Amino acid sequence: MLKNFLKTTLRVLYRNKGFTAINILGLAIGFACCIFIALYINHEVSFDRFHRNADRIYRVTSSFIRNNVIEERTGITSPKVGEDLLDEIPEVEKVLRLLHTGGQYRYGDREVSSGTLFYADITLWDFLDFKLLHGDASSALREPFSIVLSQRLAHSIFGDNDPMGQVLIGDGKTPFTVTGIVEDCPTNTRLQHNGFISFSTLYNITTGTMREWDGNIGFITLLMLAPGSNSDEVITKANRVADMVINKKMEAYNARYEVGLQALGDIHLYNDLEYDKPGVATILFIIAAIASFILFIAGFNFVNLSTARSTRRAKEVGMRMSVGASKGQVRWQFIGESLLLASVSALISLLIVELLMPSYNNLLSLNLSLYNSQGAIIGLLFPFFVLIFGVTAGLYPALFLSSFNPVRVLCSDFGGVKAKPIIRNVLVTLQFTISALLIIVTIIVYLQVSFVKNKELGLNTDGLVVARAKGDNVWQRVDGLRNALEAIPEVEGVGISTSSLGYGISQNGYKVEGVKDHIMISSLAIDYQFIDVIDAKIVDGRNLSQQFPSDQKGIIVNQTLVKLAGWDNPIGKKIIREKVFEVVGVVEDFHYKSLHFGIEPLVMFLPFDYYYWGAPVVNIRLKDGLYAQGLEKIRDLWDDLGLSTEFKYDFVQDIFQGQYKTEEYFGKLFIYFSLLAILISCMGLLGLSSFMLENRMREIGIRKVFGSGNASLITKFSADFTRWALLGTVISWPIAYYAVMQLLNFYAFRIKIPWQVFVLAAFITLFVSLVTILFQTVKAARTNPVDTLKYE
Repeated sequence: MLKNFLKTTLRVLYRNKGFTAINILGLAIGFACCIFIALYINHEVSFDRFHRNADRIYRVTSSFIRNNVIEERTGITSPKVGEDLLDEIPEVEKVLRLLHTGGQYRYGDREVSSGTLFYADITLWDFLDFKLLHGDASSALREPFSIVLSQRLAHSIFGDNDPMGQVLIGDGKTPFTVTGIVEDCPTNTRLQHNGFISFSTLYNITTGTMREWDGNIGFITLLMLAPGSNSDEVITKANRVADMVINKKMEAYNARYEVGLQALGDIHLYNDLEYDKPGVATILFIIAAIASFILFIAGFNFVNLSTARSTRRAKEVGMRMSVGASKGQVRWQFIGESLLLASVSALISLLIVELLMPSYNNLLSLNLSLYNSQGAIIGLLFPFFVLIFGVTAGLYPALFLSSFNPVRVLCSDFGGVKAKPIIRNVLVTLQFTISALLIIVTIIVYLQVSFVKNKELGLNTDGLVVARAKGDNVWQRVDGLRNALEAIPEVEGVGISTSSLGYGISQNGYKVEGVKDHIMISSLAIDYQFIDVIDAKIVDGRNLSQQFPSDQKGIIVNQTLVKLAGWDNPIGKKIIREKVFEVVGVVEDFHYKSLHFGIEPLVMFLPFDYYYWGAPVVNIRLKDGLYAQGLEKIRDLWDDLGLSTEFKYDFVQDIFQGQYKTEEYFGKLFIYFSLLAILISCMGLLGLSSFMLENRMREIGIRKVFGSGNASLITKFSADFTRWALLGTVISWPIAYYAVMQLLNFYAFRIKIPWQVFVLAAFITLFVSLVTILFQTVKAARTNPVDTLKYE
C-alpha cells in the first residue's frame, strides 16, 4: 500500500509540474530566509550570556540627578566605586573593573597596533569565560605591567615564536611582560578585545585620583552577586553607600549621584545609557517580525496552492473510494503528499542556506553556522515547522474530499471550486499588506541612513585627517610638529585638540554665569588654529588668538550652551571649573559625535595641564586631490621627528560614516529579505492565478461567445486579483507609519516621513501583482472559446 501511495503521489506531482515547482521553491525560500534570520537573532540574543555566572553578573550604572531629573545616566564609574561596594555590601562576592585602552607595542624591530585592550582586575577569569590558553589564571594579571595577548595579536607580534615571558614596549617606553595568551574574542560579546593588562598597572602610571567616586570616571565596573541575591536590594544598599561617600559633597551643587545595576545579559538587548551603543531588542523584534511575515507568506502560499489543486482531484478520490479505499487511506494520501512536499522544501532550504552562508557572513561580518549550538537549536525546531505546514496543507482536502459520497462525486461536475473563496481572498489581502509594509519600511530605513550619512555636520570633513602624536614631552613639541606639517605643500592647515572628532568628547560639571546649578558640558582643549582647520564658523565674538595674552583664560562656547544659559550677550560671560574662564566667542553648532545623539553644550579652551590631557590629537587638512602624496610625506616626517609611534591616521569622514555600520547591515538585511518576501508573494500569486483562471476557462469562453473582447476580459480578471493588492496596501499604511516612527526614534536627527513613499509602495505592489498575473490573463483571454466549450 505504501508503494502504491508513493507512486500515486509522484504521478500527481509530475502531472502538475508548475504547481509542484512553485510550491516547493516558495516554501524552500521561506524556510531559508527564516533560518538566516533565526541564526542572526540567536547570535544577538546570546551576547554575554555564555559566561557561566552571567545570571549573577551586573554592570554598575551611574546617574547624575539634579532637581529630581536625571541629567546623565551612564555605564561607567570611577574605580573606587567597585571597591567600596565590595567592602560594604555582603551580597557582592567579587568585583571586576575594566578600562578601555590600546596603543602601539614594540618587540625588537617590529611595532604593532594592539587594537582594543582592557586594564582588568585579577578576577577577570572568575567573571568572564574568555579561555586562557597559556598562563595561570591566578597570577596572569596579578603583577603590574603584566599583559595577556589574544592569539591573533600574539601571532602578529611574535609570529610562531613562544611569547610567554617576553617583554613588549608599550607606547614607546613602558615595558610589559607577556604572562598569558587568551583565545581570540568571540563575536557575541560587547567586550571586544585583543587582550588584557593588569589593573594594578594603573596605580603606577595614572595621574589624578583613583580613590574618589567623582574622579577618573570611565571604568566599567562589574559585580558578581551571591547566589539567590536580590538585585533591587543590592541597589538600595549601594545608594546608601553613595549617600555616605559622595552625596554629601553633591548637595552643595543641588545634585545627587545614584547607583544602578544592569544585568550583563541584558546590556546588548536593552541598553539605553548615554555614551554607549543602544540595545538591539527593537531591531531584533522587527527582524523577527520579518521572519514571521516571510514564513506566513510562504506557508500561506503552500497551503493555499495545495488545497486549491486538491479540489480538482474529487473524481480521483471518488474512484479510489468506489474501489474500496477507506476515508482514512484517502486522508493519509493527501497528508502524505503535503508532508513529502514540505520535506523536499526543507531539504532544498538547507542547501540554499549552505550555499549562501559565506555571503551572508561576509555581509554581517560574523561567523554564523548551522553546525554550532545555535544551529542545533534551529535544527530541533525545523522538523516541527515541516510537520505543521505539511499537515495543515493536507488536512483540508483530506477531510473535505473524503467526506463526500463517491457516487455523488462521480456523477457530478465537481472539477473545480464553486464556493466563494472569502478566506482565500482575506489571506491574499493580508499577504499584500505585509509586502507593502516591508516596502515602506525598507525605503524609510534607506532614506534615514542616507540622511545621517550625508547631513551637514557644521564642519568640513573633506580631507580632514586625525592622528595621535605620542612621545616624550610631546605637548611641548606640538608647535614644532605643527610648523613642520604646515611646511608640506600638500597640507592646507594643522590644528591640535585633546579629543578626536566623531568619537565624542568627555563631559565635566561647570558653573555657568546666570545659571544656578552646575551644568554638564563637553570640554575640548584646542590650539589657536583648530577652529579654522575644521572649518567651523564663529557667529559671535572672535576665535582664540595669540594676540590676546588674556586668552589663556578665554573660552569658546557653542550655540547650544548659549541657549541653555539664556544669554542674550554671551561675550564676557564667566564659566568656572579649573579656572575662571571668560567667553570670547560663540561657534556655530557642529556635530562632534554621531547623529544618534543631539548636539550638547560644548566649551573649547587652550590646554593648560598637558599631562592631564594625554596625547594630543593632530588635525590635518589635506589639499583636494593630494591626499595620497600628503599622507606619504607626513608618514616620513613622523618618523623623522622621532615620535614614539608610527603614523596611524583616520579620515574624520570615515569616523562618522563608521558610526552607522549597524544601520547599514540592518538596512541591507531589510532590503534583501523584503525582496524575497515579495518574490514569494509573486510566486504564490502566479500559481493561484493560474489555477483560478484554469477553473474559469468555461466562463471566459461563454463571455467571448456573448461578445466580450480580449481587452475587457484581461481588465476584468486582472482587476479581480489586483483589487486585493490595493486593499492590502491601504491597510499597511497606518501599520507602516507606526513601525517607522519607532525606528526613527533611534536618531536625534531624523527625516520627515514623506507621503510619497506610501504612494510608491502602492504603485510597486500593484505593478508587481499586475506583471505577475498578466501573462496568465492574456493567455486565458486569447483562448479559442471552441476549445473550452466543445464538450459542453
